[in-house]
Amino acid sequence: MALDVGTKRIGVALSDFLHIIASGHSVIDRNPEQAAIEQIKKIAQDNHVNTIIVGKPLNMDGTQGFQAEDCINFSENFKNEFTIILEDERLTSS
Repeated sequence: MALDVGTKRIGVALSDFLHIIASGHSVIDRNPEQAAIEQIKKIAQDNHVNTIIVGKPLNMDGTQGFQAEDCINFSENFKNEFTIILEDERLTSS
């Protein structure tokens, strides 16, 4: 499972069985945050997920800004149940 964590919404993607291609699954409203966390956990459990990749939007110089810190903090909600990978997402849109 991959999460694109924003301040208002969270994009969820799931990989295929062979972990080759990820496809968009859903978009979850972040507020209320606890409800969003529970929705993500349910999707993960329903799809037998054991690893969650969270996009970490670093600044171009490699430093962590507000949004990267927010993504890291949000991912802490899942660390006890899933393996968490924080992935540098610089330049992924281009």
